[in-house]
Amino acid sequence: MKTIIITPFLNEEAVIGDLIKSVISQQLKPAKWVLVDDGSTDKSIKFVQN
Repeated sequence: MKTIIITPFLNEEAVIGDLIKSVISQQLKPAKWVLVDDGSTDKSIKFVQN
């Protein structure tokens, strides 16, 4: 089974790193993961880009 995750985020600097670590540590990895920035004004996008 293939899964696709779409994750919109807005100013989630405090938690987005934990979310990323959690998803990539899962035994069943998504076939595709799309993170969508909804116009964050904090450093959320920097966590996603790294």
